[in-house]
Amino acid sequence: MKKHFSKLSPLLILALSSPAFALDWEADIITDESGSAFKIDLPDDLDISVLTQLAVELDGVDITAAMGFEQGDLTFQPMESLSAEEHTVKLVLLQADGSYQVKQTWQIKPQTDTVQVSEPSEAELAAAENWLRSGSVNSSNSVELSQRLSQHNIDQSRRAFILSGAGQTSADLKGENWQIKGYSNYFLQSEQSLSPTGQSVDIGEYQLSASRQDEKLNSSLTLGHHSLGVNSNL
Repeated sequence: MKKHFSKLSPLLILALSSPAFALDWEADIITDESGSAFKIDLPDDLDISVLTQLAVELDGVDITAAMGFEQGDLTFQPMESLSAEEHTVKLVLLQADGSYQVKQTWQIKPQTDTVQVSEPSEAELAAAENWLRSGSVNSSNSVELSQRLSQHNIDQSRRAFILSGAGQTSADLKGENWQIKGYSNYFLQSEQSLSPTGQSVDIGEYQLSASRQDEKLNSSLTLGHHSLGVNSNL
């Protein structure tokens, strides 16, 4: 039995390979949330020979060399975010004779980061005032820096550079039915042999107290390390 195979006419082959046939497809552009990076979504069945003829322009600049190729699509990730204005992206089809034809043109506009600040309502202001009625923080510090330029008959183990000082900080926060108080002081002496505790930095006393008053329950809490005094019963 003889098998017969039909042959395509030379005219049909020429039509299929002509630039006019290659132009019979459409692409789409997809931007990310920022609007600067984008992807050109190409048809899944686009011939590989057509891909080699594609070029991309951004605002008239050829960015084909900077384009990526992922899963059959062209991708672009700029080194820096584009300016917040309209930009023109062109998909160009290059011809063998050196000419080109603009396949499609898109306009993209990056999104600018805007922060909307709304004024608090009267109810929110009233709630904030009820939560915190008053607050204060006080701090007093005294630090002395000394540098010995020359020395004679002085123990060489002593440092020529000495930093010493002391300070105290207190805070008081008061709300509608609660109050928090705090107090602390510290001592600084870089020459440990001169420090009463042998430490360069030492906290002398600290105290933190909190209280809350409700209609049915009053509670308080006190934490700290402080001197009791000669008249203390503890």
